[in-house]
Amino acid sequence: MDFLIGGLAGVGAGFFSNPFDVVKTRMQLQGELRAKGLWRGAHGMMLRNSTGSASQIVAYAMCKEWMDNNNMFQQSKYLPAFLASNIGAIVKTITLTPMDVIMTRLYNQGVDAQGRGLLYSGLADCAMKITKTEGVLAFYKGIGPSYFRQAPHSVLLLVFWDMLKDLQKSYQPLSV
Repeated sequence: MDFLIGGLAGVGAGFFSNPFDVVKTRMQLQGELRAKGLWRGAHGMMLRNSTGSASQIVAYAMCKEWMDNNNMFQQSKYLPAFLASNIGAIVKTITLTPMDVIMTRLYNQGVDAQGRGLLYSGLADCAMKITKTEGVLAFYKGIGPSYFRQAPHSVLLLVFWDMLKDLQKSYQPLSV
């Protein structure tokens, strides 16, 4: 059951958020459109995903706990989860967008004969060059479409998660 609901949430979020991801990527893209090597930049993507997931879950949990402790929005069983998941999406977007800009630049830069980047030598070099040439706000190119990509995923995932936890609590196995 968990797998099915999680899969359906992922399908729905992926379908509705895909156009925003395309817009975000095009806004962030500079350099060549060709990328060689599926694992190039994997260390950055692992850092990106762990940071994004951690910030989303912590923001969600803290916000939901605060609302529950203060008896806020109790008129609906899942309104606190909905609101907290949106806060989680905002925090995740703010956290991820700079990494997305860096990863897009690294993925799309040309490489020399040895496979080394022509523009950036790594994450830190890319971040420093963006800051120096474009300023700090360049790290937030595409933040609007990025939020509209993250929000459906966060809301569906975390609200369904709360629903599944409630189903699990109320589940009474049949005794034989």
